[in-house]
Amino acid sequence: MATFAKPASLRILIVEDCEDHLLLLRIYLKSAGFELDTAPDGAAGVAKFIGGSWDIVLMDIHMPVMDGYCAIRAIRKWEHDNHSRPVPILALTADGLKEDAEKGRHAGCTSFLTKPVRKSTLLTAISLHTDRTIRMDVPYEMSAFGPKFLRNVRLNMGDILAGIERSDYEIAQRLGHRMKGSGTSYGFPEITSAGAAVETAAKNVNGAEIRLQILALAKSLDLARMASPLA
Repeated sequence: MATFAKPASLRILIVEDCEDHLLLLRIYLKSAGFELDTAPDGAAGVAKFIGGSWDIVLMDIHMPVMDGYCAIRAIRKWEHDNHSRPVPILALTADGLKEDAEKGRHAGCTSFLTKPVRKSTLLTAISLHTDRTIRMDVPYEMSAFGPKFLRNVRLNMGDILAGIERSDYEIAQRLGHRMKGSGTSYGFPEITSAGAAVETAAKNVNGAEIRLQILALAKSLDLARMASPLA
């Protein structure tokens, strides 16, 4: 499995009402060395956001008191009124519906993640939307095969983007399926996750989502390195 080297500390606000999911996020992010604070609903989340300094916000969508959409809009309004730099907000939902993602973007969220969120997917998203580097290692025993595999994946990514430019979604579906079936075996679960998302998006003829997934994966692969024998 890929592991993540400890990054420079990031301050993350988690707005989440489900204790089970909050515990999972804490385990993921504490082990990666981040500084965390939490809020149980959107209203409390907005108050904590205004009262603190944050590098990124993880925002659940369906919460009591104030839902995630309203909380995101309130945060963006406060940033605008105070001439403050927009903080990346990753919206989280168990539904994974296209309508939810569209509504989230209109509210001002930076990106949209579907629960249950895998650790690799979450850390890759955080890396993509911050200026901090989170390096990923693969097991040393895979190092002889890893570089060639990664070169092939990058070629596939280029073919996918070229395909959707000419409205050829069949190639995106086929190569996405290939990436889905091979990534984790080489120690890159983020490739498996991105491949599955590309395959699904291709079936739905969703070129924008395919481009987003390929961009995120490209950033992830730029940070990848092989572990040394002594690591």
